[in-house]
Amino acid sequence: MLDHHHGISLSSSMNTTPLTQSEDALLHNDGLFILHYVPGLMVETFAWAFHVHAVSFAVYTLRGKGIDRCRPKIILLVTVLFTFLISTTLFTLHIYQFAVRFKENYFMSMADGQSLTEKGAPSAVLNDKAAFASDILFGFEFLIGDAVVLWRTWAVWSTHSIVIFPIVLWISSFGCLLAWVITRVIQAIEPLGWADFNFRNDDPEFLLLINYILSLAANGVSTILIGYKAWKYRNLIKVSFTVSSVPTRAGKTLALLLESGMIYFVLFSIQLFDFVPNPNVSAIAILIIASLGDQLLGLYPTLIIILVHRKQTIWDSPEVLEARTTTAFTSVVADQETQRS
Repeated sequence: MLDHHHGISLSSSMNTTPLTQSEDALLHNDGLFILHYVPGLMVETFAWAFHVHAVSFAVYTLRGKGIDRCRPKIILLVTVLFTFLISTTLFTLHIYQFAVRFKENYFMSMADGQSLTEKGAPSAVLNDKAAFASDILFGFEFLIGDAVVLWRTWAVWSTHSIVIFPIVLWISSFGCLLAWVITRVIQAIEPLGWADFNFRNDDPEFLLLINYILSLAANGVSTILIGYKAWKYRNLIKVSFTVSSVPTRAGKTLALLLESGMIYFVLFSIQLFDFVPNPNVSAIAILIIASLGDQLLGLYPTLIIILVHRKQTIWDSPEVLEARTTTAFTSVVADQETQRS
């Protein structure tokens, strides 16, 4: 069957020389590529469809609260739409990579005297370029997700100097991503040119790894700060109130922010498996997690808006408003109670 797809009859293939080690490896890798890529692409398809519905609801929510003259709401709307655009682009690039390899395997005939390595060279270049673009977009999407985490931390803490450390981590992460992009482009273009673009051969991905680690560190520190604020708030409520629905709602929202930050941190810590290959970890599982991560990153700010809308939140609590937590993110939902009454 494979011989038919490659335009070689079974009888003629019996007279050819055996496959070289590189050609045999290419065939093996092509099969693994399809086997591993289809499950991840299917999972990402369902995740993207859910993302579409979530974005639609988030946009409807923001517009329903009056967005015309509220800068924070406009910023949130732009963030939601921009992360959705990045996630959609990543999804499209994954479809493109699969289509390129699929076309090479099943729709391109081999020329006389052409080796499998030569046949697969053009698609390898295209896939490398797409992978390079995907890594850049994923890194920027990672940074946007962390910026949302920093934003909520800034809103909860009235002492903004405490938030400086995770902000420095975020800026350092952004710098590493830019340095990685510049380094990869220089290494790819100068010696080889775009025609033979293959950044993975000479790339230790050290800067990209540091970018991910610093980004996760910024998220982790921010989540710890949220957790500490939630703990202090809970103790304050125990002392100051006996029965009150407002503090309960605020406490639940703080717990929601803490739990979402922890889940975000754990999910994207798993992305580090891409940098540390482990034979005990299924390649299919890693690819599925990576594909799902592209959509989850874009979904994060969108889901925060939806969860805030569906609950009476900390930003609607008068006690917290008096504690100077009414910053940019606060104003997105500050009028929710007024509109409902």
